[in-house]
Amino acid sequence: MDKRLLSWIEYVFTVLALVLYSGGPLTVILTGGHSQGEEQAATQDFRIMQLLFAATYLIFMALLALRWRRTIYVLRKNSLLWCFVGFIVVSALWSFEPSVTLRRSIAIVGTTAFGLYISSRYTLKEQLEILGWTFGIITLLSWVYGLLLPSYGIMSGVHEGSWRGIYTHKNGLGREMVSAFIIFLLLLRNGSYYWLKVLGLCASFSLLLLSNSKTALVIFPTMLLVVTACYMLRLYYKLMVVVISSIALTSGGLLLILVLNSKRLLALVGKDLTLTGRTDIWMQTINNIGERPFLGYGYQGFWRGWNSESSDILLREGWLVNHAHNGFLELCLELGLLGLVIFLLGFCIVWVRSIRQLRMTRRAEQIWPVVFIAFMVLSNLTETSLVEYNSIHWVLYVAIGFSVSLPRNSYQYFNDSQPLLHCQQIGTETLRYPTP
Repeated sequence: MDKRLLSWIEYVFTVLALVLYSGGPLTVILTGGHSQGEEQAATQDFRIMQLLFAATYLIFMALLALRWRRTIYVLRKNSLLWCFVGFIVVSALWSFEPSVTLRRSIAIVGTTAFGLYISSRYTLKEQLEILGWTFGIITLLSWVYGLLLPSYGIMSGVHEGSWRGIYTHKNGLGREMVSAFIIFLLLLRNGSYYWLKVLGLCASFSLLLLSNSKTALVIFPTMLLVVTACYMLRLYYKLMVVVISSIALTSGGLLLILVLNSKRLLALVGKDLTLTGRTDIWMQTINNIGERPFLGYGYQGFWRGWNSESSDILLREGWLVNHAHNGFLELCLELGLLGLVIFLLGFCIVWVRSIRQLRMTRRAEQIWPVVFIAFMVLSNLTETSLVEYNSIHWVLYVAIGFSVSLPRNSYQYFNDSQPLLHCQQIGTETLRYPTP
């Protein structure tokens, strides 16, 4: 078969796999369109989802094996990430639900392999283009679900009227539409498909508003500030000092206003001082962390229903809480302070390397890692998607973690028979990488 055709098939498969890992579009159908506040169906069969994810694990593992030289080269550039993944797997030894932890650990290894594949197969520029097509499909399908399949695409029950698109909850749609808008915005600087990207911007922003996700509406303007700050990093030093000082003073003033008028401002967005009960869950989660502070309860080993260690929290809250509503607390709960420290060490290294690459050039693909890491932090302050198996966010974090860890002036891939490198001039520097 022609190599170009194989490459195209691989490209399309990667896009469709990312759509699947984003959490849609099959899950909401398999739940029967269940919404929060409604009685859920007694039996739900998710075996088709399990089979699809298992198939992707095998395919990406096989692709990595076929390019084993390239895989080993990239793999060695971020050993701390694999130490963390290994710690997740080992946590089955002390988990309160060892069988669950073992199964989910296999899933996190498969999800990590997907991220490794993306970083070893595609440059950052190509990764951003792939995400443009991915979120274009997600945005289109979410409109289709909302307009043509409203029983699935629009929530009923507690959040009646809020759009959720191809996801099971409005917050999922809101979160992904923030990502979609930022990706389309970064891609606007590329000349091709300009009007399609503008349409994507309008469609994703409209869905963000229709989702009525308060968290996403707060994160959205913050992410726009992050993108603006990234472009300013290349300005003259004196101007940067003025800009950063102005942002700091403005942020401090807004924070003071928020603190002094928190009750009134939160009421405007339909929240209370407990952030819809989140602060109560946080305090109870911290108490549980104190009982097993160093190693935690094992990956995915805590929130296992009424007959598990989380039963006390469930009894106090009166509903089936299934996560800590904070990604960092959730990680500490599952893997203890040791797991949290290992993750944060790797996270900070990726962040520093992303900033270092950003200072080279203002190209969109260099801005994307910084923007995504900031998005990860913000979105995990009130939700839990930090280290989640079968999640597009973990896939992208792994892909970025490996990509920014490659040498700055030698983005180098290996052909398994011989090195095939070509050069691309970027600004005053020459980056070396092979033809995909």
